[in-house]
Amino acid sequence: MEEEAKVKSKRGRSAVNKGRQGEREAGKQLDRLIGGGWHRSLVQSRSGTEDADIVSDDFPELFVEVKRQRRASPSSALQQACEASSG
Repeated sequence: MEEEAKVKSKRGRSAVNKGRQGEREAGKQLDRLIGGGWHRSLVQSRSGTEDADIVSDDFPELFVEVKRQRRASPSSALQQACEASSG
């Protein structure tokens, strides 16, 4: 039982690291394409509230939800972003 908990914990850490890396990569690409100094939002992980995954002071109206998956699901990502934002 304890061994199973360790495996789940490793998987959880791996997923978190994968998400962080995806957010960093997306921020770099957006900064390269449109500028704005994009960076990871730490609000989501610290307060438990939903916020954009990456943010820019130059584009506060954009709510960016980053997904790093083998198979993209734009409709579910859009739905999550709409639910997490105010509209």
